[in-house]
Amino acid sequence: MKSGVRFLFPLLALSIFYGCADGILTPSRHDTEEYNDAFAAASQGNLAEIQADVHRDHALLRATEWDGMTLLHDAVDKSQLAVAKYLLDQGADLSATTKDGRTPLHIAAQHGNIALVTLLLDRGAPVNALDRKGWTPLDRAEKWGHAGAAALLKARGGHD
Repeated sequence: MKSGVRFLFPLLALSIFYGCADGILTPSRHDTEEYNDAFAAASQGNLAEIQADVHRDHALLRATEWDGMTLLHDAVDKSQLAVAKYLLDQGADLSATTKDGRTPLHIAAQHGNIALVTLLLDRGAPVNALDRKGWTPLDRAEKWGHAGAAALLKARGGHD
């Protein structure tokens, strides 16, 4: 046991030096005020809670987490179709981008989620939006091997 303990301090020191221990021994770089229950509800597909939260504070539709993801991004990322429809009905921004430039359509395409790709395109999502890597939603569908999503995006004007 003593031999394991003697490696603990150097390991901990290296973790702190390389930023691996954020939030444990050092303050996190993420603004905790940006997190709230609405984002958890969007990810979990809790439509009733999202409806109540947005009814109480419509500005939540524009709120973002530390990485720039909106409620719509979270719902799309976790394949929550009913929540995504509701958020769009309430005016969620289809063109909102994360810090790395991804729109909700980029995320749906990357996951190969045909139902969400269709919904987002039907509601006017920018089919050829570029993320920070210069990738379109079609690029992401192809890179992650989602032929069905790629074909749909191409049929709706997508190009890479």
